[in-house]
Amino acid sequence: MTGVSARCGVAFRSRAIVLTVLCLGVVGCGGGSKGSNPPRVRVTGQITLDGQPAPAGLIEFIPVGPGQLQAQGIIDDDGKFMIDENGGPSPGEYKVEIRCEKKTGRRIQSMRSSDGTGMIDERIPVIPAKYHSPTTLKQTITSGDNVLEFKLNSK
Repeated sequence: MTGVSARCGVAFRSRAIVLTVLCLGVVGCGGGSKGSNPPRVRVTGQITLDGQPAPAGLIEFIPVGPGQLQAQGIIDDDGKFMIDENGGPSPGEYKVEIRCEKKTGRRIQSMRSSDGTGMIDERIPVIPAKYHSPTTLKQTITSGDNVLEFKLNSK
């Protein structure tokens, strides 16, 4: 019995070592190091809708090809956006999705209320679906700073 127990113990330890090495190999190949990602770049710009600054919203750069990094940024009330090089896209081709909303002047009930009233400002989308669902916008991002302008039409 002792010989069988000893062999089982050795077999168990051998399997545990193999499993540990395999796990470390998988974790090590995860590409988590900064050097394995393509460089990100700064992107700034202006969005207009029918010649006027677009209202607050979100802009998103979605990679067209492999090896690129997705990025998104906030559009301010003047239609301007800025994504710094820490969160910006990598150089390459992108689909661009733009979503902006404006206040209607009404307050509606919502669980997202942060002021304790249970009410939020109602907002409606103002950017046509062709610019976000699915988008028709494409943009080439180059190395270095990118200053972009998106002139959108509501029709």
